[in-house]
Amino acid sequence: MTIGEDLRNIYLPSRCVICNKYPKPLCDDCLSKLPITARQVIRADLVGNAVSVYRDDIATCINAFKERGQRGLAKTFANLIADNLPRPEATAIAAAPSGSNRGFVPAEEIGKAIGRIWDLPLVRLRIRPGGNDQTELTRRQRIENMTGRIWSPTPMIGERVLLVDDVITTGGTMREMARAVEAAGGVVVGFITVAETLPKTQTKF
Repeated sequence: MTIGEDLRNIYLPSRCVICNKYPKPLCDDCLSKLPITARQVIRADLVGNAVSVYRDDIATCINAFKERGQRGLAKTFANLIADNLPRPEATAIAAAPSGSNRGFVPAEEIGKAIGRIWDLPLVRLRIRPGGNDQTELTRRQRIENMTGRIWSPTPMIGERVLLVDDVITTGGTMREMARAVEAAGGVVVGFITVAETLPKTQTKF
């Protein structure tokens, strides 16, 4: 923890999103108990990794980060990724864009934090207007909703790009990100997420 973080915890304390205790958004005790299950994730022709399954306290943390503005958790997620997954052979990070009006882009916050740890620049992708909120859609609708909507305003010729998002469900967003990176001249080397959403029928992992 840095001196700046110590001062923020003293003068601008947060409650732990799990146990509700001060002074950090995720206390050391709850952090140590998170169900970390680092795992390979495959969606169509894309292969990547997640550090957990989207359920229990992990889901609570991600929801607090995205929907309750606990942006400080981005660094926590980045540390979990760096501590539990190998550093990829990438030259840049591309984070999932967001169509929601949160005031920040969750995946970009995580991507920037990972980039600081692994010394990788963040290349921003953009999302075209239209479509629906992914959280309200079925798995099939999620894929259809994202088709053709993500693009890169920046050339990526020669870049080996790691895709980053907070959660992977159907993989529709990742596939669109990969298409956008390749259209910009980059090569996708894989993806990393904090959590993977499993089908309801899948109980073993």
